[in-house]
Amino acid sequence: AAPYLLQAAVGVFAGLAADAAIGRGSERRAVRVAAQSVGMLAPALCLMLAVRPGTEPDTAVALVIAGSAANALTLAGVSANALDVAPAGAGQLFAAGNTAATMAGLVAVPLTGAVLGAADGTSEGWTTAFTLCAAHYVIGLAAFATLAGGQRLKEDVEYAATE
Repeated sequence: AAPYLLQAAVGVFAGLAADAAIGRGSERRAVRVAAQSVGMLAPALCLMLAVRPGTEPDTAVALVIAGSAANALTLAGVSANALDVAPAGAGQLFAAGNTAATMAGLVAVPLTGAVLGAADGTSEGWTTAFTLCAAHYVIGLAAFATLAGGQRLKEDVEYAATE
């Protein structure tokens, strides 16, 4: 339960901090990309540290929990960005993103099982699995940082006018 409680607290903090920054005049896109950056790079780093040779098991668990908590910062990043760029269609946009993430999860679980199975119970399997996950975080961040917007899309304005 600890990772989820920590994620909830970090998520609330992220939202409040992002709203405060935007309220003080920070550019919306910059706030979203900053939150997403920390929310994806911190877990990637925690995963890589967790499988570093010599890391004690309790330390590895703490790192995975810390990474999971830091990932909640993305609630002020990609999760909120749909409301920035498409307030009238935010539900559909968020649902499309969630569907894509679910599809990725459908691939990730058996892939991780295959990686761990191929390693025949050695720690090398976890190193490979965590490295793949960390790479996914970095690639996802690069995509978000490149594609994220901060202004309402004209298509959303048009969509709102037809409702």
